[in-house]
Amino acid sequence: MNSIIKSSLIVFVVLIIGIAIGCEISEISIKHRFDRMDSFRGSKGFIHMFEGIIKPTSNQNLVVDSIMTKYHVQMEIIAKNGMHEVSKQMDSMKSDLSKILDKSENSS
Repeated sequence: MNSIIKSSLIVFVVLIIGIAIGCEISEISIKHRFDRMDSFRGSKGFIHMFEGIIKPTSNQNLVVDSIMTKYHVQMEIIAKNGMHEVSKQMDSMKSDLSKILDKSENSS
């Protein structure tokens, strides 16, 4: 093998290795972001996030925790109901579209 082919092969292999490493780093970074967002859904993450913003004193911690827990439960209920409403709307949309799409297929 001459030196041009060897050099090209080395550059190509390094490029492939770089792409593979870049993909892995990107995947790890995205997974970390999703894990962070997912942690806020739990009671501890919700409370921790707002405690970081509010910065309560040690005397206020118990009261703040109980208030945050109360509102976290309410937010979960709202989110669940909201997703239920979205699901109902999507079902309605599918139903309306299926009427029109079925008519179009039958007339063709």
